[in-house]
Amino acid sequence: MSAESTELVQAQYYCRHLQLKKLAEEVNIDMNSNMRNFLESNEHSGWAFAALMFTPQVYTEAIVRSVSLERQHNLWELATKCLALVAKGAYSQNICEELLKASDPEVHGVKFVELDNFRRNPPASFDLAFATNPDALESGHMRGKGEAIDYLLGRFTSEVPLMRYRKDLLEKFTLISTSSKGIGVGYIPTVVTGLDLRLFYPSGSNMPNLSFYMKAFESET
Repeated sequence: MSAESTELVQAQYYCRHLQLKKLAEEVNIDMNSNMRNFLESNEHSGWAFAALMFTPQVYTEAIVRSVSLERQHNLWELATKCLALVAKGAYSQNICEELLKASDPEVHGVKFVELDNFRRNPPASFDLAFATNPDALESGHMRGKGEAIDYLLGRFTSEVPLMRYRKDLLEKFTLISTSSKGIGVGYIPTVVTGLDLRLFYPSGSNMPNLSFYMKAFESET
């Protein structure tokens, strides 16, 4: 590869990294703005979440037991609503951080960043705050993750699919390569150069596992 070709390839890696850096900054701004707007219009939800987070567990348990079942349900509902938004912000930002790491312009090659299978454990303080209702913690956490993925799909592909890339519908418009074992793989371009959304369909499944596929840039000469 000539020196000129090498410089061109390196420039493509740097360009992608800068695109992702700009998107990550916009995501941070969006998440901070969403939380601020949410707390301004959902004051009671914010107070319920804060009360659980910052009240010692022994007192929290006593307070919860002292109110009616209806009020207990209302408390958890309000707190879970706020938790979901916190989780949405954390997932969105963490996935963007992974994309930035993977797009290091000095490290070439194909990379994958998971969406559906992205793992993030809630902080230990959340486990303590929701110790008397772990189902609420799981519910808020998973709801936030789902909303984060939908948000990122909108950011990176400029659309949030209503049927979330159901295979029998998508293959009418997009090439889905299917192996002899029934495993399907498809790719949808994103707004970032050299970054596709990868759709992996396990054998017998009509719904995909989503991830980002970072291509390796190569010289054309």
